[in-house]
Amino acid sequence: MPRKSNAPFVVRWRNDMLNDPRVEWQGRLAGMALTLYAKVKTGHDCYPSARQCADKMAVGESTIKRGWSQLKDAGWLEIRQLPPGQTRARGGRSALKVLRWPERSDAVSDDSCTHCDRPATQGNFCSEHMDDWRHGRLGSPGGEP
Repeated sequence: MPRKSNAPFVVRWRNDMLNDPRVEWQGRLAGMALTLYAKVKTGHDCYPSARQCADKMAVGESTIKRGWSQLKDAGWLEIRQLPPGQTRARGGRSALKVLRWPERSDAVSDDSCTHCDRPATQGNFCSEHMDDWRHGRLGSPGGEP
């Protein structure tokens, strides 16, 4: 039986997002920026603007926006606009960024881990299950027991 990771939500999200072959460098960079603003244990309360993320990562706002678009297309990010009156001018709250795992239908089926829905990074395992395999807790990366 595979073990569940004890890593905080944001760490697991970051690791899995970085291993998704559908996410290009802009998406990875923008995703890394979001992990600086989200609550580590839950991934909640993530409100940075594209400007704030761009400043943190030393890139332009257009790079962050392209990255967010990649993350949304791959199912890693949802952006929810705040109701009028909840945003503040000059560096206040921006739209809520919801860090999430892609739905099964969003995932690349040929590249999925044999033990979960996360993208496979090596053989047929995600990074977490590859670690389990290396320590003798799972079968081969080809999926055999």
